[in-house]
Amino acid sequence: MHPTVRALIAEPSLRLTLLEPGADGALEEAVSWAHGSDLPDPTPFLDPGQILLTTGTQFLTGEIDAAVYVNRLTEAGIAALGFGTEVATTGTPAPLVAACAATGLPLFEVPYEVPFIAVARAIADRVAAAEHARDTWALGAMRAIAFSALRADGVAATLDELARQLDRAVVLVDASATVAHGALGDGPLGTAVLDEAQRLLARGQRSSSSLHDRGESAVLQTIGRRSELRGVLAVIGGRELDASDQTVVTSVVALVGLALEQGRGVSRAQEGVRTAAVRLLLEGRADLAGSVLGGLAEDLPAGDLAIARLSVAPATGNGALSPDEGFPTHDDLPRGVLAAGLDGTVVVIAAPPLLDDAVESIRSRVADRGTVRAGVSAPSARTDLARADDEARAALAVSSTETPVVRAADLATRGVDWLLDRPESRTIASAVLRPIAHDPALLESLEAWLAANGQTDPAARRLRVHRHTLRSRVTTIERLIERDLSTVTARTEAWIALRALRSLPRE
Repeated sequence: MHPTVRALIAEPSLRLTLLEPGADGALEEAVSWAHGSDLPDPTPFLDPGQILLTTGTQFLTGEIDAAVYVNRLTEAGIAALGFGTEVATTGTPAPLVAACAATGLPLFEVPYEVPFIAVARAIADRVAAAEHARDTWALGAMRAIAFSALRADGVAATLDELARQLDRAVVLVDASATVAHGALGDGPLGTAVLDEAQRLLARGQRSSSSLHDRGESAVLQTIGRRSELRGVLAVIGGRELDASDQTVVTSVVALVGLALEQGRGVSRAQEGVRTAAVRLLLEGRADLAGSVLGGLAEDLPAGDLAIARLSVAPATGNGALSPDEGFPTHDDLPRGVLAAGLDGTVVVIAAPPLLDDAVESIRSRVADRGTVRAGVSAPSARTDLARADDEARAALAVSSTETPVVRAADLATRGVDWLLDRPESRTIASAVLRPIAHDPALLESLEAWLAANGQTDPAARRLRVHRHTLRSRVTTIERLIERDLSTVTARTEAWIALRALRSLPRE
């Protein structure tokens, strides 16, 4: 999705001049960003695939060797070097041109009238345009696949349409490890795909994997529920799938799973489609989630949404109750509520009033199976549901038998003091301060010194000791706990450890 060096140089509005094309294929390298720097060695601040832009002031003193400079850039994986002329020098220095020619690093000139930010913006605009094009393609591909699924030969038509959209081979291996649709081919990759499909089916768990051989790739994904897998879908050939490709494949896995599960509980396969929609929502891809739900003739919940994460601690036995056991199905929940099992929990998405009703409905239905705990987020826009999910996870993590439902707003009112009362916090604090825990004078000195923001004189007066004595104690503490208390991080860590151990009042 990133533009190539050649495409960037060819952008008319930038008026860039190619001075050195670099090694064979160098101009076809993808560019992720353009970074401006006149440092003698900017490589610690650069990532591979970036373009470096410089005005050359670092060369004015004559202390920087152009060949060494360019070698560093090449070793760091820089895609190309752009030189801004008429700022420090007229034209690009000949030694720099020669160094780039020798190392095979593409070099171009940026005219004085073109700011470096324009080059960076051109890259960002092309990346954004490519991503939009891929999202648009994905929407169109899923619509075409959804129409194919309505045909009498729904599974075959869906897989054929997926192969057409991806321009790759698509193979369905059934539960008996036999090719049910498509052809694997006679090459080593085809054999490896069948072997890998057999391995995934033998495991009996929902999973995916990828294979690579001589520039070709294959992606495999199981279809069906754990312990009742219906098959494996394999997409074979070409480059690795990008996020849009994977989104389309995921929707096909759901649709094919839906078709294969017909006669054995259509609703379970439909939940797979909703799970895909929930995942897309949590990734911020609401449009694609709506398209996936459209295959079930369902709409996304309207307005601002909140998220709840629920889990069950069984009344007897160990482990967590599976979300597939005993939780209400989609049809049991009010209209406008989207629910799915993810990561050992049940995720419920709805407008706040409906969400509260759904959470209570679930809790009441499975109360006899154990304690149902829930974490509930604050309302968020559809585009910010990933943050809402983080809130729900955090709230669920601190729920308990005494407080089974925790809301994100409750966490804000608690501040951070409640974290210090947790057993694990005291364990960590004990480990941090163990070397001085036997010495009350050191603990008291550390507390006073930290309370005085690391100022020795006021802390010494509070302790009624000489400032040199306190300084000596602080030095001893640093040596024993192996932390440099001149840093904010170390002082904060020590202060939190003290509060956790001694329940210190807030200053």
